[in-house]
Amino acid sequence: MGLVLRITDSELNLFDPKTKERLLTSAELAVADAEARQHEAEARQRAEAEVERLKAQLARFQGPDAKF
Repeated sequence: MGLVLRITDSELNLFDPKTKERLLTSAELAVADAEARQHEAEARQRAEAEVERLKAQLARFQGPDAKF
């Protein structure tokens, strides 16, 4: 894998030698994944709310007989 093992802040960490970035631990990956899922769910809810708002606006312009 070509990773570098270093002790930082009394912890053993893996680094990518090309980018010099520390690889996330499994716990950090789990937190990042949960945060990403939460952000995705929030974005989906905002998009769905916007679709409903636009449908209502379109219905007002087209009149009461408009169907979606």
